[in-house]
Amino acid sequence: MKPFSTVLKAVAVMAAGLLLFSCNKPKVIELSVSPQTVNFGSDAGDQTVTVSCNDSWTVSASKDWVKVSVSNGENNGSVKISVTANEEFSDRFADVTVKSGEKSVNVVVSQMGLNPSMGLSGSKIEAPVEGGTFEVTVTTNTEWTVATPSVDWVSVSPASGKGDGKIVVTVKPTDLYETRATEIAVESKQLPLPFAISVKQDALAYTAHQKDSLALVKLFNAFGGAEKMKSDRAWDLSKPINEWYGVTLTEDGRVSVLKFLKGTVTEDWTLPAAIGELTELTDLRFVDCKVVGAIPEEIYSLTKLTTLYLTNNKVTGTLSAQIANLTELTNIYIDQNPDLGGSLPAEIGQLVKLVNLNISKTGFSGAIPESVTNLDALKNFMAYSTKLSEVPDFWDQLASLELVQLYDIPTLTGALPASLGNCAKLKNIYMYDCNFEGNIPEAWGNLPSTMVNVRVQGNKLKGVVPAAVVAHPKWTNWKPDQYILPQQEGYGLTLE
Repeated sequence: MKPFSTVLKAVAVMAAGLLLFSCNKPKVIELSVSPQTVNFGSDAGDQTVTVSCNDSWTVSASKDWVKVSVSNGENNGSVKISVTANEEFSDRFADVTVKSGEKSVNVVVSQMGLNPSMGLSGSKIEAPVEGGTFEVTVTTNTEWTVATPSVDWVSVSPASGKGDGKIVVTVKPTDLYETRATEIAVESKQLPLPFAISVKQDALAYTAHQKDSLALVKLFNAFGGAEKMKSDRAWDLSKPINEWYGVTLTEDGRVSVLKFLKGTVTEDWTLPAAIGELTELTDLRFVDCKVVGAIPEEIYSLTKLTTLYLTNNKVTGTLSAQIANLTELTNIYIDQNPDLGGSLPAEIGQLVKLVNLNISKTGFSGAIPESVTNLDALKNFMAYSTKLSEVPDFWDQLASLELVQLYDIPTLTGALPASLGNCAKLKNIYMYDCNFEGNIPEAWGNLPSTMVNVRVQGNKLKGVVPAAVVAHPKWTNWKPDQYILPQQEGYGLTLE
């Protein structure tokens, strides 16, 4: 057995060896950074990352647009990463490296590129006839160019620019009677579509005479031109309009009369809206001239119109309530248009200057409106061969009435209106071939001595003619055996 002292010595030697081995072992570095990716918009900014380490460490950035708040540290800490504004349109990237000993961690730094933008203020230019100079403000972060205008009446400067600026647009005076327009393109390579500056220039104003001339040309085109007119009436557009058939001008050169008599236009045509542009028109007549379709609403804007003739055409639709606008009318002849109908509008009663109203041989139906009693100037009421179904007994309120034509209307029934007997200026009553019933009103004995014709044959009248009527001084002149006494089969008037 070894002596105890020898054992102790051996133990001491072993402990010394272990201690020496422990001091020579290398240190293990622990390093982490969070987060390892930082993202920035195009503007300048900063973000902070956290460093975890058990030793000292250093920090560096790979690009000069990235700055770090510290260049080194020890153990745990933080680093603020700052970026400058990105003035380019492409994204950019850099690395921030944290290193401790042989160990390193990269933080990826990404920054968005500049977002291209452009705006134009005052980009809608409305230039007067005399032209002028206009400024358009460009607000952008891009380089831009201005396309050369495609017309010779507009010029621009400058041709290009960078960033915010102004574009000067010069518009030359115009000598045209029509508006003109163009667009100027402002482009940037960074933007997918160009921006546009719209330029519109007013036209020279037509004189009233020129406007009337153009309206007549529209009318000319509507009926098909000279080839569709009777040869000896065809318009020659190379001549002044006062030489055109049917056209009469005022002293100021405005169209006051437009009169096409029978056969002037040889094929069907529709009245154009342009008729309403002849605002000085007082006399409008298209008689037997192949007019088809509805009466254009624009006619009702001709407030100086005194005479309207659309006789014997193919006019359809009805008479608008806007007829009330034509307060100067003295003559309405819309007869012989079988497909023109509906109710006679009550607004007809507002035409207090009306002298002649002719709706004969049309499709007008229903009652004669009571507003007709307002027509103190009305002399002739002509509505034969229509579809009217009621005749109010108000005729004595029409102080100027001379003629009533309500014949060949099977839809008219009931009694003959007694009020006709009190019409002081009446000359003619035509109310035959209808379905009136009863007897001749006794009040007709008061008919004025001016009476020329009383025709009521072919109705359903019966009985003895009142003595007062037979005693009228013009009784025999009315040829009663032919025009009064004969009625429909099974009916008839007799004398005492």
